[in-house]
This record gives sequence, C-alpha cells and structure tokens, in this order.
Amino acid sequence: SRQRPPGVARVGIAALSARRAGPLRPVASGPRVVLVRCVAAIDSGARAATMYVVRRRRSPPAPSGLAAAALAVVALLSSPCPAEEPVRFDERGENVFFRVPDRDTARAIEELIGRFAEDSPVARMDSRRQLEDIGYWSVEPLHAALAEREAPVRAAAALTLSAFFVPRSVEPLRAAVYLDTSNQFVSGFAAIGLARFRDPGAVEPLRTALRSSKSIPTLRAAAPFALARIRTPEARTVLMESVRSRSGPAYVKSARLLALGFFPDAAVQPDRPEPSEALADGLRSNRREIRRAALLAFLVATVRRTDTRDVLLGILAREDAPEVLVPGLLGLSRFEDSETTAHLARTAARGGDDAVRVQACDLLASRADVRALDDLRSIARRPGFARLRASAVVALGPIDHADAAATVLDAFDDKAPLVRA
Repeated sequence: SRQRPPGVARVGIAALSARRAGPLRPVASGPRVVLVRCVAAIDSGARAATMYVVRRRRSPPAPSGLAAAALAVVALLSSPCPAEEPVRFDERGENVFFRVPDRDTARAIEELIGRFAEDSPVARMDSRRQLEDIGYWSVEPLHAALAEREAPVRAAAALTLSAFFVPRSVEPLRAAVYLDTSNQFVSGFAAIGLARFRDPGAVEPLRTALRSSKSIPTLRAAAPFALARIRTPEARTVLMESVRSRSGPAYVKSARLLALGFFPDAAVQPDRPEPSEALADGLRSNRREIRRAALLAFLVATVRRTDTRDVLLGILAREDAPEVLVPGLLGLSRFEDSETTAHLARTAARGGDDAVRVQACDLLASRADVRALDDLRSIARRPGFARLRASAVVALGPIDHADAAATVLDAFDDKAPLVRA
C-alpha cells in the first residue's frame, strides 16, 4: 500500500481470508475508470485485499526498472471484462505487486522493530500494530529480528509474527522454542505463536523444550497452552508427561492443569463424572491458585455433561478460598434445578467473603426461582454491604410472588443510592 504503480490510487482495505483467494473481478466500471478488487493470495498467509481505482490509458508506459524487477501480483484491467468471463491475471504491464518495499517503508519497518527494545509497553504495542498494518513486507525483517537481535526485540518479534498467521513463520518460531534459553519471554512467546498456528509439527519441539533442563519456567507455562491448542493425540501425550513431572513453580503447575481441561478424557474419570487423578491431586493442593486451575479444568472438560452437579457441590463444600469459590459457583449455575438455586441462595445469605456472596446473588437474578425468596429477602433487609443488597433486589424482581414485590418496593427507602437505583 505504500508504493503505487503510476495511475493507481489506493482507496480502501477489505478483510480477506487466504481460503477465499480467487481471480481479479471487476466491481464497477465507467468510461475512464475501472474499480477492481484484488482477491489473489499474495502469500499463502495473505489476509488483506486492496481496493484500487485504475485509470485507463490508451498505451500504458513500460514499467521502470525497479517495478519490472519487483512485479508479481495485483491488477490493472485495461478494459471491462464480461461478467461471464473470469478476469485473467497478466504479469505484464502494470499488473504488479512490489515484493520488495520502497525505501521509506523498509526504513519504517526497521525503525518499528528497533522500538521493540524500548522500556514502554505502550510503545512496543504500538510498534506491533503498525507492523501488522504494513503486513506482508514486515514478515522477513521480523524473521531476521527473531534470529539475530537482542532478547526484548526477539520476544516482541515472536509475538508479532504469531499475529500474521503466515505459514512460513512456523520454522523460525520452532527454532526459537528449541534454541532460545537466554530470555524468559522469547521461547514462551514463540510457543504461543505456534499454538495459534495449531501446528502439529510443533509438538516435538515443545517436547524437547519441556524435557530440557535449560528450559525456563515461562516456556514451561506457555507450552501446555500450545499443546491444548494443537490438541492432537501426540500433544496430549506430551502434556501428560509434563503434568506427571510435578516440578516447577505454582504458575507452571496451574498452566498444566488448566490445559488438561481441553482433553476431557484426561481430565475426567472414564467410568464416573469425577476429576481424574491429576485434577484430584490439584484440588487437594495447599495452593489456592493450583486448586482454582484444577477446578477450571474440570469445568471446561465437563461443560457439555449433565451429571456433574453433585461432584461440583462436593468440591465447593470443601473449599473456602474466594478465588476458587467464585468460578466454581459460575460453573455450578449452568444447572437450572431448584437444588442448585437453593445452594446459591444459601451461599449468598450466609456469612463469608463478600465477593463470593455477591457472585452467588448475581447468579440468582436470571433464575426467578421462588426457593431463593426467603434468603434474598433477608439479604435485602439486612444492613451492611450495599452492593450485596442491590444484587438481592435485582434477583427478587423476576420472582412472581407478593413478598418479592413488597421487598422491592421497600428498597426504595434504602439509604444506599445503589440499592434504590
């Protein structure tokens, strides 16, 4: 988009998937101009099409030496094409795509990559977005940066490449996972990039990295999510090897358990709706973040099952950490029976952490179940946390009962503006 052949003006951008690549087709035409859309895939990872206004000429001049050397894809139609005939791509004349950017664009790419070394996260994020806007021409310089530059630049290059989704970036990202042990983020971001590609060939590099004693904790935390994204039998095997190792800090163990939720056969017992041994061990941990990860993995693995309510109630009955109870209540709320409603109401009404009580009360708002009436009325009338009283009033609204209506009306006299609102 930075370098336009003579007579061509860029007038817009349209999203395009490489799978939709096709011939050049006329969009609109007139005596002097033809509006065309380029839907030809420049690269197997191309995702953008450019709208051009192409002015017709009686005899187009020959392209310059630079243009002739660089020509490859995008289009100039010299005359309207009948609708029934596909437009054929012609490499001659001005049907050009500049595979090498102009000097200003090349200089801008290098400057943006150089900004990856700045301390400001906002500056680094802005650079990534500008490189994504430039698109195709940024890929090869980013490959070079990933292989040769200092660690902060390599880490940001890996993250940026994963956003392009260009298949030729897979090998450089694999190499970063294999070889980079000098910085905690480079190999981790490279692993996340491979996950976005769902690249089955990345399983072996991830296995090698996880088995290496030189692999840093950040990579060990990122690799399980990459394996969960790839989700092949080989990826499951590597993930289970990592889970069984039980080594590393709490956030690494949590990442392994979370990723396990995407393999239901490894997260749930084969003959009953209970957590597998790996998740059960996590639920017994003395670290609340590990217990939360194990519970979330169980919720993900059983999201389509209807026989896990009692198991969830048992897990929540043994738990006292708000960080675990809040997501647990959210998972329990998908069961719409009255017993689940009663449990949510009791949790909201009894003493305990305010965040847990508010979560339980909020989850009652859409249920409109009369079994929660008494507990909700007691909350709404009890002085204390205004946010909780307000949540109780909202949950009482849909309940078709005279006592619920009376409590809502009484709430207009509450001292807290939030409750009255």
